[in-house]
Amino acid sequence: MNRTKPKERITILVDTSRDTGWSNGLIQVKPHKIYQTTNNHDYIKETVLRNYDVLTICSNTQLKYTEIELKLILDFVEDGGGILLAGSTSRFERDVREPITEMGINQIASQFGAKFLSLAEGQGEMDSDANPLRGYTKKDIRFNKHEITNGMGIDDLGLTYCGILDCPSDSEVFLQHSSTKDPIGICLQWGLGRVLMINTQLFQQENHLVSTQFLDWLGINRISLTKGSETIPDEIHIEEHVKEDGNISIFYTDFVANRVDTCLMFAKQLAEYMVAKFPLSKELNLKINLVPSCIHEYSGEDTMMTIGGCVHTSRLAYSLGVETSDLIAHITPFSVVMDVMFDGYPFLFGIWGMKILGFEREADLMLSDLEEQFSKNSKTLDTIDISRIYDKRSLKPIWIMIKLVEKYGEELFIKLAVNRSETDMNMPRTTFSWIDSLIYFISRAVDEDLFPWFNEIGTAVHPLPLLPADSEEFVDQVRLYLYNIIRDPTADTNERIYAIESYCEIIDQSERETNALIAKLNSDDRYDRLISSIELIKKCDDRGVTTLEKLIDDSKHDDLVAIAVLALVRHGVSSDYVDQLIEIAPNQDSKYQLETGYLLAKIAHPAADKFSYDRLTDKTGESILTIETEWDKDLNIYAIIEGYRIATCNTIVHTHHFPNYTLVHGTYIRWLHTKPQFRRKGLAQFLLTATLSHELVQRHACISLRTSTRNTAHAMYRNFGFVDGHTVPVFSKALHYEQAKVVEGVVIRPYKVGDEVLMKKVRNTFCKDMLNSRPRTAKRHRISDTQFIYLAEMNGTPLGYVMVQCNQEAKTVFIKEFCLIPISDDSSNSDSDFCEDIGAMFLSTLHNELVKRDYKQISWYLDGEEKKKYIRKLFSNIGYTLEDTDWVWMFKIINLPMLLSELSPLLEERLKGSDVFRDWQGTIAIKGTEHQASLTVKDGIIHVSADSLPEKGIYISTDDDTLTNFILGIYTPYDAYLQNQLHIKPTINSSVGGLLETLFPKQ
Repeated sequence: MNRTKPKERITILVDTSRDTGWSNGLIQVKPHKIYQTTNNHDYIKETVLRNYDVLTICSNTQLKYTEIELKLILDFVEDGGGILLAGSTSRFERDVREPITEMGINQIASQFGAKFLSLAEGQGEMDSDANPLRGYTKKDIRFNKHEITNGMGIDDLGLTYCGILDCPSDSEVFLQHSSTKDPIGICLQWGLGRVLMINTQLFQQENHLVSTQFLDWLGINRISLTKGSETIPDEIHIEEHVKEDGNISIFYTDFVANRVDTCLMFAKQLAEYMVAKFPLSKELNLKINLVPSCIHEYSGEDTMMTIGGCVHTSRLAYSLGVETSDLIAHITPFSVVMDVMFDGYPFLFGIWGMKILGFEREADLMLSDLEEQFSKNSKTLDTIDISRIYDKRSLKPIWIMIKLVEKYGEELFIKLAVNRSETDMNMPRTTFSWIDSLIYFISRAVDEDLFPWFNEIGTAVHPLPLLPADSEEFVDQVRLYLYNIIRDPTADTNERIYAIESYCEIIDQSERETNALIAKLNSDDRYDRLISSIELIKKCDDRGVTTLEKLIDDSKHDDLVAIAVLALVRHGVSSDYVDQLIEIAPNQDSKYQLETGYLLAKIAHPAADKFSYDRLTDKTGESILTIETEWDKDLNIYAIIEGYRIATCNTIVHTHHFPNYTLVHGTYIRWLHTKPQFRRKGLAQFLLTATLSHELVQRHACISLRTSTRNTAHAMYRNFGFVDGHTVPVFSKALHYEQAKVVEGVVIRPYKVGDEVLMKKVRNTFCKDMLNSRPRTAKRHRISDTQFIYLAEMNGTPLGYVMVQCNQEAKTVFIKEFCLIPISDDSSNSDSDFCEDIGAMFLSTLHNELVKRDYKQISWYLDGEEKKKYIRKLFSNIGYTLEDTDWVWMFKIINLPMLLSELSPLLEERLKGSDVFRDWQGTIAIKGTEHQASLTVKDGIIHVSADSLPEKGIYISTDDDTLTNFILGIYTPYDAYLQNQLHIKPTINSSVGGLLETLFPKQ
């Protein structure tokens, strides 16, 4: 098959009527000018389907399509349409527990001579969590050469446990098992159309490379009958019903109506049981969104849980049990249990729910499955120290929870309902791990010391006294424990250094005062002198330095030397001991050596290479520090010491939205973290370097992240070339009754079904000129006592809306969205004033309603909205105060030519909108410190090249930070020129300055 360029726009009907759980990535595919998607919740109708080029069905349920729908689908493909069929037979077998022939997607696949099949018994692998899934994993799979897979690797797919396909002879296999050749992904021609099938799940999260590549291939043939985008809706709804019984509300559609009574009965039984058992802080209200799917999740927002109604009855009980655990945690002093043993707590709570609802046999089978998995891996799992598991899933924590429940009974859950604050006090994390806190917490709950038992099963523990954590006795015993570690010459040096830090963290404030520390410098106990000296060094007090130097001189062969020398070099107070540190370090523990290398590198010492990450080895010659990379759509890079993950960097594919909804494809660092015991050793820099050089990052134009300016990592990101974008300020106000302003012709009213289309138009108009704002699709909202929406309109024209979320306990309100647009595009003062009058009427009406409900405070965390002058003025005039938070969005250019190419539609639009420069033609070369590119404008079209030294045109030279700033619109190139941060050749004048500000305006 020869691939041709797809048409400008592909219209896609994403059918979620039979499964809502797996198509979010397809619904969100961008850009809208090319991929226009509609989320379909209803039966497929000819009047709808004829408007689309591609139909996607991703489903793991048993819900069938009608004969009429099947014929429509077949005719659609024969007429040139493309169809994507994706399902997971492994999930269907686990969740639905019916024969594969009953899988709804097989009903459609059979129309094209194919079948979704499960693996034969015993093949594949079982999932490592508490939910067994049989299927092939990524290491078993390979691509075949095909246009669909051009430019993709297996790592881009984000595969889950794969099943296989039975396919017709004329189909082409693009994804298969490496050795058995079993087909997993196939494609074929059917009539004038195309069919693509894959037996795994790929589309729950946005994934542009896979989604767009599949859609491009499927949408190549058929030109939809639609004329004009206004006829394509964002979402095709189906009537939603509500069934209520006391404090239980179930929202559902006709597709799962047959499960409502069962779900309601289960929910009532669970609620009654939980109310009787747990010390609830407020009334237990269950709000259940019963959907056609097999998924389950708890939103936390408005205490709504989503439950898939297509699962086996016992699995429905399990789902309700798991999600009720989240709800219970939110309305009891129970939140500590959310952190208990990773998945152990929700899994066991799900099992408990099954038993409460009469599925004891099935619950026991699930437990036995888990025991079987544990026993098969017992040799490996016996050696796992859960105190050292970091960002890594394992069966052992779940197994531990099972053993605890076996010993203490299911009343353990009730006993665990205590206040979280007890576990956090006076337990410094540099010494006491979260597992130590957990063992303390459980021990207190069951009134038995469990530290010895955890130690017996291979957990390294630092025992805590089983006393109230806020008591003086507790603090005294913890201090004594830490003091003994400090004095123990057989302990690792770094462990003793951590103990000093932990000890100083929990001593009384009076003992931290300079006078108190100085008094101990004369102590006969050298350990007292050591601790006090290290604290004084932190205060930049030279007396601490003098005392440490004396300790070193007096203890040439003493165990304190290594601690004292590292303290002096670490705080940069003396360079005289660097050579001694280099001599001492090889005989110390791995953490000590790592920090030595980091400190030497900071001062550019020649010996730094000897202690570099790639050269440090243990006594057996093995590298102390290694990297582990997991790339499965998302990228995870881990730092490994002695076989344990101790730091991680998680990066995802991410679309950056520039003004005018211009898309730039990049990546986003979602999580960069180091265990407390391994900080200050350069591991974050080590992982960030590996991340930025990885293929996934390098193939994109840019990378971004969010962090706190008070985070020590902020300076590190700046050193790596990240630039501060916008901060996240907050508007806040104390609520009180106000005289509502009245604007003639303006109506303020609550949301009603159907308003989502108006809200979409308002939102997209309001946010069009903003950075990092996605174009909105219309989405049905569910209103409640704590979440509601008001709209402002005049003569039927929407002017704005506000969506708020209320916290009834704290009596606070958060504005989730606020949009207000001028009536016209005119930016005159009269129009702006009128807009502010409408906003004042709008907000005062909202405030008065909130006062009636006894709310006290309202806040709005902004993400660029504050740059609109009329918004700032409006909120200030009505009594809000604007304060900066310490959160900032940071941005880094990876590939400047690629970035400018993706921005070229926006730059062309800016030129076109200029009366002065719309016909300008020429070249602008940009050269930064590392990045360079040239923009050539001809006939209103911008062409980008990597060349930055044209023979003629405008030549800009600057540093990369300034370059990033004017691309983001933080300031203009001309602003940078005036600050001597940028140079322009051959000359600068008002015309050149105006051109540059047209292309790169301040936002």
